[in-house]
Amino acid sequence: MMSASPPLPLPPGIGKPLPQAIRLLSMDGGGIYGYITALMLRALCAEDPNFLSPLAYQPEQATLGWIERPGAVWAFAGTSAGSLNALLLANAEDPRAFVTSGQLEAFWLNSGAIFAPPSMQDGPMGMLRYWMSYWSLVGWFGTAEYERFLRDHFGDRTLGQLKHRVLLTSFNWTGEPSGRWRPKVFVNFPARREPDRQMPIWQAAYLATSPPGLRQVRWGFGDGGTASPDPSLSVLVELIRIGRREAAKSLKSTASRASRDRVLADEISPVLKNARLLSVGVCSKIPAYERANFDFGSLMFNALPTNPSRQNYWPPMWQISIDPATESSVATCQALLGARCHRLDPDLLGPPAEPPTLAATMLARNPMWRQHLIERQQIAMQTPEARAAVQAAATFLREWWSPEKPHLPGPPDVRAPQPPEPPFAPSTDDGP
Repeated sequence: MMSASPPLPLPPGIGKPLPQAIRLLSMDGGGIYGYITALMLRALCAEDPNFLSPLAYQPEQATLGWIERPGAVWAFAGTSAGSLNALLLANAEDPRAFVTSGQLEAFWLNSGAIFAPPSMQDGPMGMLRYWMSYWSLVGWFGTAEYERFLRDHFGDRTLGQLKHRVLLTSFNWTGEPSGRWRPKVFVNFPARREPDRQMPIWQAAYLATSPPGLRQVRWGFGDGGTASPDPSLSVLVELIRIGRREAAKSLKSTASRASRDRVLADEISPVLKNARLLSVGVCSKIPAYERANFDFGSLMFNALPTNPSRQNYWPPMWQISIDPATESSVATCQALLGARCHRLDPDLLGPPAEPPTLAATMLARNPMWRQHLIERQQIAMQTPEARAAVQAAATFLREWWSPEKPHLPGPPDVRAPQPPEPPFAPSTDDGP
């Protein structure tokens, strides 16, 4: 009779044994519509008393010491505006209190510096950039104002000093070192020689939220929404990589490449079995084109309205670049996780009542428009569609996120007891 195989080696910082629920919270990009993500998170906190619970130290709990309360998030992931939400939550000692106290919403209510134009007070060049931005000759939003705003919020602390794990999507325009532009993720997961952990938080936030044409691209990196507005698949892939990397450490160095590949392929299953993914969108209505047969040139296609019969008079060029369908990444995650993946993204914002995401974000440069868009998101959260979507997400939280009786218990821990260690330990030393 074959003996039971040892449990999967643990990803760094998860804690021992492998949690019965590795909870991942993914937040989409959407410019000014990132505010509605904060509203939905607060609504979920009201529905579920465990959602976003902080980590807790309970020495009476066996030999672990540090445990994760039901509902605690293992990693926050974000794209563009979702990156700001992810960083704010990862920076909070108690993410739940940060949300329920309204601090996450307050960030967006006082977001004038995020959408501010180039400042005319920065001398003649500042005034020149201000007027050039109206003609799309330079970025629509200011650079210095945004950088000061981020520094005020995060100081000079690094990603490695955040209190929780975070993953931010970006886009490498220079393509170094491969020479081809490509997506990039910034992570602070504990790992040997992880350079991202040494990056200042404000700088990572800037790189992850600067789309070309809207804001100056610096250091070769821009907004992650260029590749995908939904970071769900990125954080799931990162979790799989960590599991494989840890599993590889248990293999003998003399093992053949084929045998190593077979073992590592088998080790993916326990990681996915314990993963729980809540993917939160910005409730933007994805449009549908009115005509099934057409022969327009690029000028006509991008100038004519998308769907007048549905009162969507915005041309496709204002929508397809930032409001692409996210079904591909969501469907992939749901295929991998099944019922342990839930998407919270009701169709609440968009024509005719609200402009599409790109237009709304550009209009947010004007204080009156920004206030109007904030109010429209608050109104949208009071609709029956919003309440139904939050209720469905709350059901997912109760059944899969932090159930009293887990559906899929993790493998038994057959190793010797380990000394207490925190699930995630922010560090100030990023040496090897």
